[in-house]
Amino acid sequence: MSIKVVIIAALEREVAPLVKGWRVLDNSHSGVYRTFQHGDTTVVCSGIGFGPAQKCAESAISILTPQVVVSAGLAGALVPEMKVGQVLVPATIVNSRTGARINTGHGSGTLVSAAGIAGPEGKRLLAHQHSGLAVDMEAAAVAEVAEGHKIGFTAVKAISDDADFPVPDLERFVDDEGRFLTGKFVAHVGLHPRLWGTVRQFALNSAHASQELCRVLRNLIESGKWQVGPKSVRPAATIEGIRVP
Repeated sequence: MSIKVVIIAALEREVAPLVKGWRVLDNSHSGVYRTFQHGDTTVVCSGIGFGPAQKCAESAISILTPQVVVSAGLAGALVPEMKVGQVLVPATIVNSRTGARINTGHGSGTLVSAAGIAGPEGKRLLAHQHSGLAVDMEAAAVAEVAEGHKIGFTAVKAISDDADFPVPDLERFVDDEGRFLTGKFVAHVGLHPRLWGTVRQFALNSAHASQELCRVLRNLIESGKWQVGPKSVRPAATIEGIRVP
């Protein structure tokens, strides 16, 4: 039996290899980004951050009534064992702002959803505080909405930057709706040659991670083997040890 699935990603570029050739839907329920559909699977791009992801998840669930919601996209490594291109399906999602921990019922390790883009120092702090393997900005929002609607949830994240990679200052190029202002970022980088090498490497890493992410998502869609289980919020004091998948 087919399963109706909604995949929520922050940016279209993260899932571009997956949705190439898919039908483009009206995006009135998906915020500022486009919506793509293929069979019983819909990909909705929410924009960057907790607020846009939360709003998108609520709207998509209400309109599309899926059986499973997936938070998919790129993430930063919190520990040296996690390498660029590795795909993580976490057992636990942590909201770093509240400390709430949501169990997915499957997978391995912990994904931390942070309030902002984390550099090397911020990553070390998140790893220490939450025993996390990777960090993103949206999974906790989507997980909490799915929890509230009592529907299946999973996260699939591909590593785009190592734990010690000097991530460029991207946050000031994200507007209030979660849109990345590419033109302004490119103009800024053009004026700062010292950033060219870092930005180029980050772009290459992100492209590789996107390909790996979409490969895994494509396999899951084709097989229909979405492993979702019961979810529960655990006290923030409960810390899970690091497990490398």
